[in-house]
Amino acid sequence: MGGLSGFVEDDGYTETAYLAGDAALRPLRFRYRPTVAQELDRYDRGAAKFKERAALIDYAAAWAAGRILDWTLEDQKGAPVAVSAATISNLPQRRFYRLVSVLLGHEAPDADPEWTPEQAEQEWADRQAAEAQCKPLAVYRAERDAKNSPAESRS
Repeated sequence: MGGLSGFVEDDGYTETAYLAGDAALRPLRFRYRPTVAQELDRYDRGAAKFKERAALIDYAAAWAAGRILDWTLEDQKGAPVAVSAATISNLPQRRFYRLVSVLLGHEAPDADPEWTPEQAEQEWADRQAAEAQCKPLAVYRAERDAKNSPAESRS
């Protein structure tokens, strides 16, 4: 994935995700800012204002573009495609709705086939623990790692 186009606060809220491909869609990896509860409420209130599907899709695409930091989307020639509301709103319907659902936290991304079995098992355990503690995955991991770090245990 390419570099960031702007400053992203190092607050533990950046996550990575993988959406599997199929015969019609290439796999997609992306880094994003997960939606916290207050943001979900604002998103839902904003989305409720739209009566027409096209306007709602434009709203969701603009919101999603603001959450995604970078991704592996490429055009037919293999050139990187920039993250934008226009690009997101023109994704195939299945990919659009799945992407938005993951960004909203309604659905988990797919297991990355590049993971080892141990990495996949750790990912599942971390997601379960983070959900049980009502924390974003990255925050759960940062807290866990801080507790297990040698510097922390020496204090």
